[in-house]
Amino acid sequence: MIDLLRPLTRLAVAAIVGVAALSHAQTAPLNDTGQTSCYNTIDVAVACDAATAGNTGTRPHQDGRYGRDAAAAAGALSKVGGGVAGFDFSCVLWNGTVINGPNCQVGLVANTSGAPSATPTTDWACTKDNVTGKVWSLQSLGPMDWYVAMFAYENSNLRGRCGGTNWRLPTVRELLSIVHNDSTTEPPVDVAYFPSTVEDFYWTAEVFMGPPYTAGGEAWYVRFGASTGIGGSGYRSRATNDQYVRLVHSGP
Repeated sequence: MIDLLRPLTRLAVAAIVGVAALSHAQTAPLNDTGQTSCYNTIDVAVACDAATAGNTGTRPHQDGRYGRDAAAAAGALSKVGGGVAGFDFSCVLWNGTVINGPNCQVGLVANTSGAPSATPTTDWACTKDNVTGKVWSLQSLGPMDWYVAMFAYENSNLRGRCGGTNWRLPTVRELLSIVHNDSTTEPPVDVAYFPSTVEDFYWTAEVFMGPPYTAGGEAWYVRFGASTGIGGSGYRSRATNDQYVRLVHSGP
């Protein structure tokens, strides 16, 4: 995984999305990683038992032993919606109606387009993360360069997708929060709640302040494909580096 403690600075244009929204994003509750497996001394996935991951185990204190994911594996986690491991997602219709329950998507039709369907009662257009409070669009926009991506929210704002008018690009940490790190398939996300996710790179709103300082600089992305679920950076403006966008908003 990339070291997210490296300096991250937002470009001034990111102020358009609202300082309050970004500040809230960094103080809201965080998801767990989705990691429910532990690994023995020969790097084989095993159950997170005391012999392997316990305080005196062969590989103690592994991620799968703690947090929401461990509670879900033990049947001790209460959810508003559903999702793998410790994730808790609900379905949101284009008109803003939130549908909870462990299988909210049953009977709904995933709308990954840019316009509402003719059947409002089944028009599932977004997924709400009940842990962080973020609402994610099911639509994958792009590919496009980062400068175009920074204004990709405008069309969604005008259309009012899922009752939201404050759509924006996510921060690095927000986009990493929906990565399912224990996934053995691509893309590394709960595809039951994020259908049609492209196995590729997705832009974030944050610029990368480091070398190289060429081609307009770089911006952070998260990769939902090979080398799954990691963060990295790419040129903000280069035709060969166009990437996808999944918009987010922070609730009503």
